[in-house]
Amino acid sequence: MSDSEFNANQARNTRRTRPLGLTDWQWNGMKQVKKNERLVSAKLTPVNWMSYRSFLAKTSRNHNSAINYLVATHPELQEDA
Repeated sequence: MSDSEFNANQARNTRRTRPLGLTDWQWNGMKQVKKNERLVSAKLTPVNWMSYRSFLAKTSRNHNSAINYLVATHPELQEDA
């Protein structure tokens, strides 16, 4: 490997450094969201589980789109948006 090839590889492998003036919290907020960072899970009562399953069947939604729809349309959550 020549010096120019080595230097080209090193340039590709450098880490991005935090810009001056940004806190760690601000810098981490600018990075890409991790895969499971917004994962939602809940234990539903049997009655709520059956209602949820009926809702999925009636609306032909999967779990992700159903939860997003319910959160987006819930009146109490609209006040916080």
